[in-house]
Amino acid sequence: MAEETRTMMLGEYLVMKGLVTQEDLDRALAEQPRHPDLGLGEILVALGRLREEDLLAALAEMGQEVVDLRRYRVPPEAVAALPEPIARRYGVAPVRLEGETLVVASHRPRARLAAELTFALGRSGWWPRPGLPSRRPWRRSTGSPRT
Repeated sequence: MAEETRTMMLGEYLVMKGLVTQEDLDRALAEQPRHPDLGLGEILVALGRLREEDLLAALAEMGQEVVDLRRYRVPPEAVAALPEPIARRYGVAPVRLEGETLVVASHRPRARLAAELTFALGRSGWWPRPGLPSRRPWRRSTGSPRT
């Protein structure tokens, strides 16, 4: 994978790969302020402009870890490291521990989620690193950009 792919913005990458048009991207960007808990890719999927499988493949090509939670056995120590109330509040699932890092799966934007989880985990000693589940294990019932 070329280094420029890792530093490219998601929208640019999707347009470059021909997965969305510039018009699709502009529409999704216009929707973002109304849906602050959704990432750009999620908005494109909700608008019907991008398939979830294509989004996840593009993110993986860009260096984002993608985990198939249906086939992945989560170690008990990772489950124990993430209190259920925090997992539910932030919509994350534990994946594994790597030293002092707790890898979690979530569809929320990574930077914001990592900061919020670091604060929520407080003095637990774990540093969260968000990854993406290969398929969304939960669906929002309201708030979709389609409405």
